[in-house]
Amino acid sequence: MVLRTGFSVYHWRCLAFQEVALEFGGVLWFDASVRFQEDVVSDQYERIIRNGGWFAFFQTKFWAFIQMHPNVFYFFPTNIDEQRHRLAFAGSVFMLHLTEDIYWSIAHWYFTCPLDPRCMPTALHRRLKVTPSQLCGGEMSFLNLRSGAVTRSQCHGYEQPVLNALVSNYFGYNQSEYYSESLYKKVLLVREPSSGDGLQYCRKI
Repeated sequence: MVLRTGFSVYHWRCLAFQEVALEFGGVLWFDASVRFQEDVVSDQYERIIRNGGWFAFFQTKFWAFIQMHPNVFYFFPTNIDEQRHRLAFAGSVFMLHLTEDIYWSIAHWYFTCPLDPRCMPTALHRRLKVTPSQLCGGEMSFLNLRSGAVTRSQCHGYEQPVLNALVSNYFGYNQSEYYSESLYKKVLLVREPSSGDGLQYCRKI
């Protein structure tokens, strides 16, 4: 079997999420790169029952606005000024309890977004010889934008900015409702540097 990394990978992520959420009423999603340094899941499950049904375990070094392709604002209107001043949470580790409000405010739109390629376009940084962090991370992201070195289209984070727009809209841009600073260094992402698109071969054993 041959798997091509890149755009299509992030579409099936939404579809897998949908299947599990609808069948079991909730999802604890974490990529293979996620490392829990201690048990943080049990306490946060109680929290999502109280806050309405969503919790993020990891905050990135990217400003949410930088990762949002202009198309995101067309499909999911959000407060641009609010998104300029908050770090995005990672789409690679989060938990959801599927209440009716969460379904119609977040999950439904996250499920249907991949059906329109304009809603979740590919990121152009994958064509460049740099990592997303070098191009779009931290304070350099705004300097790069002002200088014209990059555009938000180049820094777009696939499904992650879609989730950030939907979740921040739902919680009124109050990140303390769905993320806790106490998780800093308790949840890690361990990833090898990516050189861009490529092929991976899964061999039969």
